[in-house]
Amino acid sequence: MKKMVPLKNTLILKASHPADVRYAGALLKAGQVVAIPTETVYGLGGLGLHAQSVASIYEAKNRPQHNPLILHVANLEMALSLWNLDGEDGARVRTCIETLAQLFWPGPLTLVAPKAAHVPGSVSAGLNSLAVRMPAHPVTRQLIEWVGEPLAAPSANVANRPSPTRAGHVMRSLSGRIAAVLDAGPCEAGIESTVVDVRSDPIKILRAGTISGAVLCDKLAISDISTANLGSPSHAPAVPTSPGQLSRHYAPSNTRLHLLGHESLQEAWQSGMSVLIRAATQARLSHELGDRPLNSLTFTMPDSPEAYGRALYGAFYNIEAQDLEEVGMEDLVPTSPMSPWWAIQDRLLRASYQGPK
Repeated sequence: MKKMVPLKNTLILKASHPADVRYAGALLKAGQVVAIPTETVYGLGGLGLHAQSVASIYEAKNRPQHNPLILHVANLEMALSLWNLDGEDGARVRTCIETLAQLFWPGPLTLVAPKAAHVPGSVSAGLNSLAVRMPAHPVTRQLIEWVGEPLAAPSANVANRPSPTRAGHVMRSLSGRIAAVLDAGPCEAGIESTVVDVRSDPIKILRAGTISGAVLCDKLAISDISTANLGSPSHAPAVPTSPGQLSRHYAPSNTRLHLLGHESLQEAWQSGMSVLIRAATQARLSHELGDRPLNSLTFTMPDSPEAYGRALYGAFYNIEAQDLEEVGMEDLVPTSPMSPWWAIQDRLLRASYQGPK
């Protein structure tokens, strides 16, 4: 990939100021890339049907060309126009899309279906499928409507770094690489969308995310859903079928993360190693083992999966700011890929992965 020529500066615009939102839209219409808020994480938005804008997203992120993007839409009609739903299976896929959209859109669910011919191949990394979602953030949907076409918007960070949940996180890695950041404050969910492949019957989860498998089954009134694609980072597919499938992902720069089981976590507690643990675990270890050595760093996380998810990437950016050599993280050990903890465990596994890519 060619070396990027830095911009003079990256503007910080305010989503609460209508003039700033309009200016962000003007930048997008002009083919610039702009970091935009969503309910999951900040996305790096660009015109999704213009190959040059898509190329600018890949360049700004230093994103591998084989890692597909998600197109963000303002409504179901726009989404349906991006897929090829002809053929004998098209009616079933369309019905599945409409059912899921009625249940979960706008919201953190991405649907994968056959790509329409007019969508640039670079968006899907050459795959014949396309990932699409309707974000819940009203400002982003307003931008999409004003621009008049879907926005490609992967997480607004340099590839493999933690996803940003605040405008300040975006600036850490993309300042001088993009035109602007539209600041709407912290993201509500903090974990990326769940990606579901609706081409298969039954449908399957390609990336664990904000909506758990259990919630999908409950809302769809089905007993099970395929989670075969939710493997460990060491078994990542050679050709990703969805964002979030690369082995190494989400990691703070210059810090080696370790996923620690119960005994290893006890040793880390007593040795003074920096640790990232849930509040209940911290209280238990303190009761069992006493206080930590002086100057030990403990990154305390919430006990519920929803609150933990909101705090995770912020904790990773705090770790990055401390410039720590290594940090031990509590292994959450979710019992099933249907669990709401599974998406978080997936991020911990990929952030701590040290094997071959």
